[in-house]
Amino acid sequence: ISRLEDILSLYRPHSALSRLNREGHLSAPPFELLECLSLAGSVHRASGGRFDPTVQPLWALWAQAAANGERPDGQTITTIQHKTGWGKVELDVSAISLRPGMALTLNGIGQGYVADRVAALLEAEGLTDILIDTGEFRALGGQPEGGEWPVRLETGERVALRQRALATSAPLGTTFDQAGRDGHILDPVTGMPTPANWRAISISAPSAAIADALSTAACLMPDAGSIHAMMGRFEGARMEGWSAT
Repeated sequence: ISRLEDILSLYRPHSALSRLNREGHLSAPPFELLECLSLAGSVHRASGGRFDPTVQPLWALWAQAAANGERPDGQTITTIQHKTGWGKVELDVSAISLRPGMALTLNGIGQGYVADRVAALLEAEGLTDILIDTGEFRALGGQPEGGEWPVRLETGERVALRQRALATSAPLGTTFDQAGRDGHILDPVTGMPTPANWRAISISAPSAAIADALSTAACLMPDAGSIHAMMGRFEGARMEGWSAT
């Protein structure tokens, strides 16, 4: 996990992601960063662009404004939006390049990706019947004594997991402001926190990274129909629980 954080974390200044954001270019990027970004790109396309790792400059703007007890003004938001856009990211096995002022965040997919990598490591060692919790759940097999892993959602429902992952996102789960009005999931189109149409959304899938990203993207969707249409692009993905505000 620590090795992967040295690749994917925004909070370690010498991680591969931090160096990419700081320098705008990363030669010979680690395989894990490429794979995680590739998965993020697939959810970006399936969500109609709502899931967008390039919102990091907007996130930094909102965080700084909140630290000053303010909200960013519309003109500043528009200016920062010019520094976002997944289509501006150049990505291949030799290098990743960003345009000036751009930055990426993997906070909407990274925890799930780490869970998948831990599961692959343990499975390669011949281990089974393990529940991995990195903030998102990944079940490797079922319970040792038999049966599925029982997970209770924030909405009260229970989900039985076996060889499957589960992720939950909430628009107001973390907020920028003390009043709890401005959530941390930002709409790349408006540059604003997504309207809190949903209290929480839980999605399961064979991959924890995909479940993680889909649950984040779902919070940006206007209705259940659009969420199901997005999930239909990923085999085995399903919505396990949701609560409208």
